[in-house]
Amino acid sequence: MRHPLFTIILPTLNEKDNIAPIIEGLELSLKEYQGRYEIIFADDSTDDTPVEIWRFSSINEHISYIHRSPDERTGLGTAFVNAFKFAKGKYIVCMDSDLQHPPEKVPEFIKVLGKRERYCDCYTILCRRRCFWPGQSI
Repeated sequence: MRHPLFTIILPTLNEKDNIAPIIEGLELSLKEYQGRYEIIFADDSTDDTPVEIWRFSSINEHISYIHRSPDERTGLGTAFVNAFKFAKGKYIVCMDSDLQHPPEKVPEFIKVLGKRERYCDCYTILCRRRCFWPGQSI
């Protein structure tokens, strides 16, 4: 895989039934990026979620996961921080795995980042149903 433009981090906790829909939604939304992205799951599950993630990661080089041991499971924030260490993308998009954050919004975030790049060197993305920048919203 060539160097990804962006990394999508998805923490999971017993979300086996959401894995296929989130991956399918992201892949459909990100076709224009021709594989220049990676998806990292930071998994704290005690059910079959890791098996479901592994099923997808074994056939898709853009998908990987970190399954944290019970001692490492110290909350959502640390799940993101652990995944940041493995992210290779120029940009990082943090989303929920329960589909509260629509996958089809990710290209909008990336397009805005590309436009902002010539004006500043850092970004904050809060993934909600809408992304707000000073004086602007998507």
